[in-house]
Amino acid sequence: MFLPMKSLSETLTNREIVCGIASEEEDSFISINSNDENHQNKYVVLIDPLDGSSNIDVNVSVGTIFSIYRRVTPVGTPVTLEDFLQPGNQQVAAGYVVYGTSTMIVYTTGDGVNGFTLNPALGTFYLSHPNMKFPKLVKSIP
Repeated sequence: MFLPMKSLSETLTNREIVCGIASEEEDSFISINSNDENHQNKYVVLIDPLDGSSNIDVNVSVGTIFSIYRRVTPVGTPVTLEDFLQPGNQQVAAGYVVYGTSTMIVYTTGDGVNGFTLNPALGTFYLSHPNMKFPKLVKSIP
């Protein structure tokens, strides 16, 4: 269930909340105007599909990393590059999707990290890894 950039862009464009999308696969950001003629949408999404053939050749998982920001330009105006070039501490959500023998999405909105696994029989994700944390550092013994 790999979502190429085009499908991801189409999906986000159909949401009435995203005003722009940026990806390293595009030369410039994509301004979303189809459902937002008055430029009322409030979020920009930055995406990097990890889909290189070099990953597939060595059996490394493929997926997509993403970052979501509130636009900084005034609502009612077109999205600009300034909306995408924000510091990381301004993110409202970030995460990744891994596609493989199981499809999983892991994300945070700043209050913990949760992982969801796709149930392909139902076509829905279920909370499989709640409140994910890094393990505490263990001091190595010489």
